[in-house]
Amino acid sequence: MTEYDLLILTIYVIVVTSVLYQSINSIGEQITIKFERASFRQQLADKDIADLVEVKFDFKERYQFEELRELVINIKNNSPEYDIDVDWESCCLIGPDGQTQRIVRLTQGLTYDLFQPQVDSVIAPGKNLKEKLTSETVLKRESEIGPFKPAAPLIKRSQLKPKSGSTNPWTSFSLRLVLRLSDPTSPEEVKPSYALYCLLSVKKLEWTYALPWYSKR
Repeated sequence: MTEYDLLILTIYVIVVTSVLYQSINSIGEQITIKFERASFRQQLADKDIADLVEVKFDFKERYQFEELRELVINIKNNSPEYDIDVDWESCCLIGPDGQTQRIVRLTQGLTYDLFQPQVDSVIAPGKNLKEKLTSETVLKRESEIGPFKPAAPLIKRSQLKPKSGSTNPWTSFSLRLVLRLSDPTSPEEVKPSYALYCLLSVKKLEWTYALPWYSKR
């Protein structure tokens, strides 16, 4: 091997090492999140409303930890005749530590008083509702009169660590949805309400996910 070949090899090793180092550092904050659909479907079946309600979340394949500041939820009313009312004031976020947090819908230019009750959403038969949700505890104003925006992740970084003695890499928290069926032709008729728990699991990704060639898969 000539001195020139050795120089080229040295430069190559330095570049590869630098790329790997930066990749490993960047993965320190990357997570993935999933909706435990089987658990939710079982709740629907137990309440005999599996054919009436469908819930989905818009999740990316992975996030930087600081990006997990809101949830995008889709609720579909599959009933042919009943409305579905979403009681936002009864909905809540339940953290990994069991602490309950009030849910707030994120609207364009959110400037209203957070202390006032949120109006229910009505989903007509066969229609879909899409909302961005966050926890009241993470909302901050950009200025004294500016809109509220999520300023922190929905869970704490320390909560990503497995519990002592556990080998399960997933951390779970949940969104409680409170839905009510209503007949638009008989608004005075009281229909039952259903409390449904959307279990969400978060995991910190291994450093290999940050490698450039992995992200292109």
